Amino acid sequence: MPYYNLKLSETPIKQAISEDTYLTAGIIGFSTEVYWIQGEDSIDMNDSRNLIQQYITAYKNTLEELGVEGIEVRAAKYSELTANGVIHTMINPGRIGEFWTTSGHPNIADKVWYISESGFVYSTNYNEDNYKRGVRPIIIIPK
Repeated sequence: MPYYNLKLSETPIKQAISEDTYLTAGIIGFSTEVYWIQGEDSIDMNDSRNLIQQYITAYKNTLEELGVEGIEVRAAKYSELTANGVIHTMINPGRIGEFWTTSGHPNIADKVWYISESGFVYSTNYNEDNYKRGVRPIIIIPK
């Protein structure tokens, strides 16, 4: 997982590593409307209403242009980040910025899980001005 949120305004896409941009880089609502099933742990990121997939796709393209082959780049799932043995201090080790997961809340239809700066998992509305988060996909490298 990138240490910082992604900054889409640069080509190729990069992590926002300067102090003045890491908190606001990639801050975006999760989607334009609720299109997923309540409680879904792996929301369809290819739906046109999703707003964060563009960051994930751009990051994967950048890595592939650097010669990395066969990787999977996607948002983390709630179930992965809350599984037994996962230490919250390692979910956001830099304690910088908040970022979206790809999981909906099980009891509230318009809420999506996100990672706080302290590494805990919380839920919030999918697209209100006060509830925008960054994008920090996980990278899965094949054996």
